[in-house]
Amino acid sequence: MIKLSVLQRPDGNESHAAPGWRHCFAGGILAALLFMAVWIPTHPSRPLLPTDDLYTHLSVARHLVRGEGFLTDMTYPLSFAFPFARELPQPLIHRQPGFAILLTAPYLAAREYPHRAVDRVRQMQIILLGLLVMTGSAFFIRRGHPAAVVPWLVFLYLNPLLVFAVDWGMVELVCSLLLLVLWLRLRNDTGAGPDWIDGLLAGVLCMLRLDLFWVPVLWWVLLRAKKRDDSLSPASRRRRLGLLALAWFLIIAPWAIRNIQVTGQPAFSLQTYAEHVKDTRAWPAYTVYRQLEPQPFFETMTTDPLPVLRKVGRGMKFFYRDLHNLVPLPVLIAMAVGALVYLTNLLKLRSSTAKRSRWKSMIGLNPTSRTAPVTLAVLTTVLLTIQYSFFDHSLRHLLVVLPVILWEISTWIGDPIRQIIEDRRKVSGQRSSLLRDLGSVIILPAAAAVLVAFLFPCRLPGWEYAASEAVGRAPRNEQIIDFSRQAPPGVLFVDFSTVPWFIDRPVVWSPTQRATRKKICDLLDQPEARP
Repeated sequence: MIKLSVLQRPDGNESHAAPGWRHCFAGGILAALLFMAVWIPTHPSRPLLPTDDLYTHLSVARHLVRGEGFLTDMTYPLSFAFPFARELPQPLIHRQPGFAILLTAPYLAAREYPHRAVDRVRQMQIILLGLLVMTGSAFFIRRGHPAAVVPWLVFLYLNPLLVFAVDWGMVELVCSLLLLVLWLRLRNDTGAGPDWIDGLLAGVLCMLRLDLFWVPVLWWVLLRAKKRDDSLSPASRRRRLGLLALAWFLIIAPWAIRNIQVTGQPAFSLQTYAEHVKDTRAWPAYTVYRQLEPQPFFETMTTDPLPVLRKVGRGMKFFYRDLHNLVPLPVLIAMAVGALVYLTNLLKLRSSTAKRSRWKSMIGLNPTSRTAPVTLAVLTTVLLTIQYSFFDHSLRHLLVVLPVILWEISTWIGDPIRQIIEDRRKVSGQRSSLLRDLGSVIILPAAAAVLVAFLFPCRLPGWEYAASEAVGRAPRNEQIIDFSRQAPPGVLFVDFSTVPWFIDRPVVWSPTQRATRKKICDLLDQPEARP
């Protein structure tokens, strides 16, 4: 028997009985299967770039399966500036371990064959995409928005960045799934607030991408239900928060302890000594990683911040110019207008006692306002663009918040349809039928989403060119791999991360200067290996 619960409408009033979670996830699974039945045949696999980060994560997964610990076969010359990194294979100090742990599954499924492992990773990414589709669809059904499922599927299907995330094994895909679950748990919150499950999810997110640690915290602070659960005492609320913090700590503590043992710091990352000056006038492209002089972030910002600030300016311009390639332009305009309206109402509130309580309700998730969640999604996107303007100018970093944006916009498309259905029920007195309702409204939301997506398509021409180039370079890459297998013992310098993965040997990314090569060989007390 399907359990029903009272559904809260956006105006805070009770509406028709909502389907139970079993029914919701059954509908979500059906939507995911239909999505994959269309997505997989129309998106054939593309080869990885020879410099893809996936190869580095896979090399760590291989060491884990062999019981050798968190070691990496692809090392940066800059890392040898630190005494604890002067060995091959090198302790993992430039990546979080979460994705490598996840990749042990496809690596084992491939029976340790390198080429087959890459194919299994793509299959894993397809499963993650299916889980993302299922989760969003299930929560639409739960909240009484069955019509929103159709634009949700259309927007996901037509987004080119998700295709590259699957084909190139991007860690951002699983991060986007975790953030979507955290977001939807808060959107479905009854008033009790986040609990230990949210702490576990946030901890796993930090193990994948530590630079995203602040996103769940921002949501927990700002995306709160206006109608609180009065049955919870202050002590119970503190207990929930304590369990959340404990769950988060238990996930990240082992890695922090390991980092202290290896590096002396709980959250050491090589990127903090290079990423902010990468692609500046002083350090064009990736040259900062291919030498032996660390560039600490705070030291750079206090001694010579101008190159970094110029880079930030270029980054903000880049994200502003290319954001329509992540989300269709009408969607961006609708979100911006919604956020502007919400913030305008917020600023109109005065400082009186009565209005101060209204101001507090505006900060949280206001059930009477459909623009409050979108405003927070816009704020998160803006903060992410500012953050990555300091480091790396790529739309892939915004992929983590893309499902949240598309979910909220799909809600906007499906909400008027839901209102029409409810009004029709009141007039006719008919009982609720999810299948009949979904069938009666499938054309209109699908047409709206398709119209938006096709009139304002998202394009990634630079990525498409790189994908085409990868196809043309495939035979040359095989020759480089075969050539590298003939290298004698010693320090092997290469230009592509694909080499250490397929020859199963630790290497060093080729430095820009010959003197750096010699210095690294001296630090490792090994000769240079020349095939």
